Amino acid sequence: DNSGNLSTTSFLDYQTPTMDVSPPFEIRHIETPSVMTASGVKGMGESGLISAPAAVLNAVNDALSPFGSVLYELPATPEKIIRATKGIVDLEGPEDWSDLWDRAGVPALDRGPMDTE
Repeated sequence: DNSGNLSTTSFLDYQTPTMDVSPPFEIRHIETPSVMTASGVKGMGESGLISAPAAVLNAVNDALSPFGSVLYELPATPEKIIRATKGIVDLEGPEDWSDLWDRAGVPALDRGPMDTE
C-alpha cells in the first residue's frame, strides 16, 4: 500500500494461477541431432539418473551433520569426508563409535523404537 506495507504477507494472499491469468507463451523445439550416434540421439534415457548423485551427496551430508559440516560438490572422496569431520575421524575409523559421538559434541540421534512388524 502507500504506507509501504506488504499487501501479500503470506501465500494465502496470492491467487492460484490459472490459464486466464497466465501470460501467453510459445513452446519451440530446437532439434540438434548428434553426429556421434547412428540415430542422431543424445542423452536418451539419462534423465532418470540425474537425481542419483544428489541423493548420494545428501546421504553423505546426513552422516556429516553431527560434525556441523556439509559437502557441496562431488566426488565425495574419503579424504574430503575425513577432512569434513574436522579431524575427529581418521582413515582407520574410531575404535569406539560411542566415543566418536561424544567427541563430535552432539547427542546420539534417537529416532525412537524401530517398528519391526
